[in-house]
Amino acid sequence: MLHVFTAIWMLPRDSVYGGWPRSGEIDIMESKGNDNYAVGNGVQVGNTLVASTLHCGQDADHNDCWTAHWERNIQGSGHSFADDFHLYGLTWTDNHIIFTVDNEETGDVWAPENGIWYYRRFQNNPGGTNLSQDGNWMAPFVREFQIILNVAVGGTFFPDNIGNRPWSWDGHPMKDFWERRSEWLPTWHEEEAALQIDYVRVYQN
Repeated sequence: MLHVFTAIWMLPRDSVYGGWPRSGEIDIMESKGNDNYAVGNGVQVGNTLVASTLHCGQDADHNDCWTAHWERNIQGSGHSFADDFHLYGLTWTDNHIIFTVDNEETGDVWAPENGIWYYRRFQNNPGGTNLSQDGNWMAPFVREFQIILNVAVGGTFFPDNIGNRPWSWDGHPMKDFWERRSEWLPTWHEEEAALQIDYVRVYQN
């Protein structure tokens, strides 16, 4: 089986606050493209699940994205997010970020007093400079970001011990991927395997 995941996300145009994740990342939508893909407790984590996340932190070891991570799973509905077009939205104001799927809110963050740095409890661990000390409580989410649309293959985004992953930790992953193409190439059905975009709209008040 070919393991792919699609993403609609954003990175800062300029890393004003420093390298990732200090300057932030906004994941509007991420979803694995696999049908019938479940973890050990039977919960589907393939194309019935979409997620939205805000990333920021002092360094990669202190990203703490789970305090701003939301999922919607339509397992059991008889449908997947791959069956039709869906509307993934982001409303971004001076003090508030809201994620939506098909116009229904999935998660939100309000700028708390003293800023995102305190919302994420970074003042305790690892400490360091508060990005919001200049009064921009939504920092680093106060700068210009750019939209990215992508389809990726493999990676640690997929849980271990599920399916026949076309890569391994032994040797170079691209080599493993190519040598095991007989397992995934038959599942590549041209447009059915594509990330299809109907439109992208950006509004500014």
